[in-house]
Parts: sequence; structure tokens; C-alpha cells
Amino acid sequence: MTAIPQVPLEHKKVPMQELPEEVAKDFAMVVPVQENIDISLLQKRILAGGRELWDPANQKDNVPVRRAGHDTWGIGKVVFVFCDDYLKNVFTFPWYHSWQKELAPIFEQINIPVNRIVRCILASMPPGADIPVHHDTGSWVHFTHRMHIPVFTSPDIDFMVGPNDQNMQRYEFKQGNLYELNNISRHRVKNNWDQHRVHMIFDYVDEGFPLNRMDLKQGTTVWQTRRSVDLSTDYGKRVPPSFVVIGAQKAGTTSLYDYILQHDLVWPAKRKETHYFDWRWNKELPDASTPEGAKQHLRYFEDTYLERKILYRFPSLMSGEATPSYMLGGETVINRMKQVIPHCRKIMAIMRNPVERAYSHYSMTADTEGSEKQLRNRGHHHLKGRSFEQIVDDEIEELSKLGVHPDMDFEEFDEKVMRKQLEFDHGAHSFVARGLYALQLAGWIEAYGKENVLLLTLDEFKSTEKLHVRS
Repeated sequence: MTAIPQVPLEHKKVPMQELPEEVAKDFAMVVPVQENIDISLLQKRILAGGRELWDPANQKDNVPVRRAGHDTWGIGKVVFVFCDDYLKNVFTFPWYHSWQKELAPIFEQINIPVNRIVRCILASMPPGADIPVHHDTGSWVHFTHRMHIPVFTSPDIDFMVGPNDQNMQRYEFKQGNLYELNNISRHRVKNNWDQHRVHMIFDYVDEGFPLNRMDLKQGTTVWQTRRSVDLSTDYGKRVPPSFVVIGAQKAGTTSLYDYILQHDLVWPAKRKETHYFDWRWNKELPDASTPEGAKQHLRYFEDTYLERKILYRFPSLMSGEATPSYMLGGETVINRMKQVIPHCRKIMAIMRNPVERAYSHYSMTADTEGSEKQLRNRGHHHLKGRSFEQIVDDEIEELSKLGVHPDMDFEEFDEKVMRKQLEFDHGAHSFVARGLYALQLAGWIEAYGKENVLLLTLDEFKSTEKLHVRS
């Protein structure tokens, strides 16, 4: 088989606009691959379908794809093959099979095996339409070759490509020819023609790349958002939340949560600290130890604190919350979570030098800046003017009277210390107790298993090791 001219995948690792000009100028932008491909059968079928072909209402025997970008730009589309951005799944659509008479001869002519195709669409661009300057993003871009076959086109089409917005060159994509576009370059298209420009656009991977393929059935809808692709038949397949950060307060939970949210497949909760399983627990709902009670608590939690509609529609997305007082909530919080969100098996905790943590906690509580509500939640007025040293001395004396010691078991520490903390509706307490990490975490490790509890320290957090979230 004759080697196909290609854009080297080494030229697709980093967006070109982020590279020095002297490096990017040597990268391939558009590679002519093959001329004079017989596309007559495809043209004939497209013409026979008319404008109605591109109307989703007339594609009911195919599977519709909801794609925010193309839908916004007014691009008509017929989808044959599609994949998610991480190339986890490749979906073959019903029309791929019913259009074989038109598609198979094209792939035979260009010598690209169809089992390496991960995306294949027909895209119809209306007269006057303008696809703005952009470059394609996502993991899939680095592993695929983006191909264009103009099916109906004109020299009036402006197809601009370049390493950055200031250095773009006009390319003419001629009808019936095959081109590879380095889609990590900057590119834009303006249709100055008085007719619809139609391209067959497809992406393929190099030989040996592992793919998981799935045939879609009529009646399914494919939803694309961020980096995910989800099927309507998978609605609610992943019940949120997927993870909970339980503490410790003033140890880096906000930074940890923010870093987790940088992952493409993580959706934020409506509020980072829900406090639902400690002091915002809805006592008006039935007992969570009963099936009906657990169901009502879950629905209330999802509706109030999570983006339920989004997460149920897109089960490839994960979500979670970070309430740093949960770690101090003991058996009560653990039981509530096990009853209401038993599917959530990933627990995270981050710790800090206990003295530094306590002082940071005190400084936040003693701070006079903020609204009355913020001061109340921090418990500012409960300090009663006491210094950090006085606060620590008073709490150590109290813990000593309770018989707290390093070797006590979780149940005893829970009974003597942690259960009382749930009575507070402010944060001006447990400046020392919050730093007794081993006593608090023993119950979480027992309840969830060591393999499901990720423990970090603020010092470890300075590196990216062990901060990967897996679905």
C-alpha cells in the first residue's frame, strides 16, 4: 500500500499559537493528499436529499448529535461516525450503514481503512456563514489526522490557515481532492459563495491505536459537551457526587477542589462547601436509614447543591463537593453519607501542620472584615476577644478533661469530642481538635477502605503527583 502523505503527529502536540514563530513556521498546515477522487455518488445523493437532508427533523432514522459549536455557527451536518474527545468510545451511526453505496467507494480510493476512522461527517456551510478563527482542542486532536474532501465548493470560499492569528494564509480546497488540515493550527472559513459549501470531514488514527467501537440504534440522541459524548440511553447512569473532600479546614481544601475542577470531565457543585451532611442536614425529611428517606435526601441534595440536570444527562461528567468540617463530623456524617450517597466511593482529605492550621483558623475567625453573615458563620463573636494562645490553652484543658489521648479509638473520640461539634452552626471551635487527624480519619478509612481514601498533606500538594481523577 502506498504511504499516505500526512501531517506528522509530532506537529500536533501543542497549539501552534503557543509555539515560537521560528518553530511553528516549519510545521505542516495543509497537506494535499490525493486528487480527482470520484465523489459522484455522494454528490448525487446529497443533491437528491435537497435542503431537507440537513434538517435534524428529517434525520430521525439516524442519531442526532447536539454540538454547541456547529449548532451556533449554523452548520448543517450529517453524522456517520463520532467519538468523544478522549477516544474512549467511537460511535457508528445508522446512516453510516445506509450510505455505504456512497461512502465505501471513497474510502477504497483513498486507502484509509475504515476501522481507523473515529469521526466522519458531512458539513454544509450556508452562504455568508463565517466560522471564526479557532483551533481544535482536546486529547483526540493529538492522535488523529483531520481530513477534508470538498464535495461542493467554489474558489469564493476563504479558508485561512496559519500558526497564529497574525500570520494566516489562504488555501483553496478543490472539489474532489483530499487534504489533511493540521487542526491544531489557527483556521477560519468564510463562505462568500451564493451556495452551500459541503465538505466530507473525517479523522483517523494511526495503525495500532486501540479503539472501542459501538453501533448506535435509531431513537438515541448523542449529547456533546466539554470533552464528553453521552448517549440519551445512558441518562442517569452515573449518580452524583463522585467524590467528596472532607477536610481539613484551612489546610488547602479550596485549592484542592479548584485543581480538581480543572479536569475537563469535572463539573462544579453549586457551592463548594455544601455542609449538607453536617449542619445543613434537612431534618424535615424522613429518616435516611429507610429507602424512602435516603431517596428523598439524595434528591434534595442533588437539586439544592449539584447540577442534577446536567450531570444526569452527561454521565461521563463527575462532580463533587468539599466541606472541610466533614472530617470532624465523625460517625454521624459518615453514616449520613453512606445512607444517602453510597455510590460515592472516593473520599479525599488534605492535612497541614496542626499548629499552622490552627493559627490560620484563628486568624480567619478573628478577622473583623466581612459581612455580618460571614462574621457569624466564622464565629467571630464567640472568640470574646481571646488571643490565639488563650484559645489553644482553653481547648487543650477541655480535651484533657475529656480524656483525649493519641491511642484512643475512633468510637471513643467520636463520642467524647466529634458528636458535640455537630451542635455548632459556626466555625469558632475545635482549633486543636481539627488537627488530630489520625483520630478523625480512622473512621473514614474503616468505612470506605484505605484504597478509597486519598490522604494528602499541604507539602505534598505542591507537586502534581497523585492528583489525577479517574472516572
